[in-house]
Amino acid sequence: MTLPQTPNRSIPESLRKGDEGWPVYGLQSGLDALNYNLTYDGDFGVRTDQAVREFQIKQKLGVDGIAGQATQLRIISLIDAKTHDKFDSLPAGLLRGFSEAEGGNNLGAVNWNIKGGVDCGVVQVRCYGPPFKSNEMYVAYDPSMAMERIGHNFMGRLNDFRQMPYAKTHSVQFAQRCAALSWNWPWGAEELARNGRFPNPNKDATWAVINGKRIKFPDGAPVMTYKDWSEFYAMGGKHGEGRVTKYVRW
Repeated sequence: MTLPQTPNRSIPESLRKGDEGWPVYGLQSGLDALNYNLTYDGDFGVRTDQAVREFQIKQKLGVDGIAGQATQLRIISLIDAKTHDKFDSLPAGLLRGFSEAEGGNNLGAVNWNIKGGVDCGVVQVRCYGPPFKSNEMYVAYDPSMAMERIGHNFMGRLNDFRQMPYAKTHSVQFAQRCAALSWNWPWGAEELARNGRFPNPNKDATWAVINGKRIKFPDGAPVMTYKDWSEFYAMGGKHGEGRVTKYVRW
């Protein structure tokens, strides 16, 4: 089949024989990265069904040929580990946090609440459009390529931030947290690395409202301000660990 010219609209929790589109491409590319030798065509046919069953048998999962939450999570976890092996300085657990927080451990995750584009795939790589570029969607929906992009982005930003005035005089961990924050909020991460604060820390973080409801910290406190958002996403604070850094043992 020919893959669609736009990202999928929904977030399918399970993929099975007969399904089509970018989420299936994400499943196929993920399995192929784990040596299951699949063609990435977005068509969940006989060979993809066979590969899913082989994977489920090997991983001691329930064998039904359906790539549900448990199967997708195991694929993501194995690719997470492979990607970490390529980046010696990437904090262990960071990609696990990104996969859970950004894509909900879902290979076909999308976020259409973005002006000028859509966040796609397990770590929510931005695809600009419409019109959308196929090469961008290939990267976004391929979990191996998307996680490698996180790694490259993190390491590049970490090197930059460690030379900035405030981060330079503080711990490596502070610069690492800024590098994690920069995936979602580059301006905020740079302000923290340069100055240790925002010019307007108490300004309303309007993007923390989804469907009319405030995002909340793990302890139930609402995410209100720029400062709140930085803590909620990566920096951590009085309300708990950042959502993408929650699995990191600093």
